[in-house]
Amino acid sequence: MSHQSSRVMVVCLAALAVATPVRAQHLEYLRASGGYSVVGFGGGNFKLTCDSGCTGDQRSASDVVLLLGHQFGARLRFEVGGHFQRNSETSSILSVGSVGFSYYLAGNLYVRGAGTWMHVDVPDTGATNVGNGGPGFTVGAGYELFVADQVALTPYANYVSGSVSKVDRTVTGSAAVTTAGTVHALNFGVSIGHSSRRPFVCVTAAGQRVDIRRNFDAYRSCEVEVVDRLFRRLPRR
Repeated sequence: MSHQSSRVMVVCLAALAVATPVRAQHLEYLRASGGYSVVGFGGGNFKLTCDSGCTGDQRSASDVVLLLGHQFGARLRFEVGGHFQRNSETSSILSVGSVGFSYYLAGNLYVRGAGTWMHVDVPDTGATNVGNGGPGFTVGAGYELFVADQVALTPYANYVSGSVSKVDRTVTGSAAVTTAGTVHALNFGVSIGHSSRRPFVCVTAAGQRVDIRRNFDAYRSCEVEVVDRLFRRLPRR
């Protein structure tokens, strides 16, 4: 069995043992500083309200997310990127650029917050509303499900809110009128992300953490012990 295959098997077995009361000896991932990238797809909705004019209808929408960032140690990650939401029925769009941070609360569960800038294009009855501006914010959360050493599928959800400082409302046959507006949006879906450095750590029965990068032989010995323990704990037929 290849080293990669054995690590995948150990992770799967570890998942079966999560509910057991004794977890002193286990295999885990160690986040390390390095680059980060993610692309995702999902759905949601958004709503533009104006100081005057626009109807303020909520639009359901598809969602595309693209984020680039840098992981700083085990818990903190800097991110820049954005979401693109579109309602195909009315050709309404919302583009949100963001700069912010994610923080891991426990294991693979993280929360995120960012400042935003928005572009919105929303037709309504007999008029178009096109706006740009900010400031705004987004907050959200996700949970990483690793399918390889450096690749994870992540269910995510985000809430976006902010002002649009300039909205040009054009009624058919009339000159554009400038107003201001506010956007509220929700998006959710599943993304696939890549971390440039995502090594394994094995924790021995004595609680010693063995880093695969620093002592491969000790790591392999610990990994064998983990496999043996997990097989012993599986139900007997």
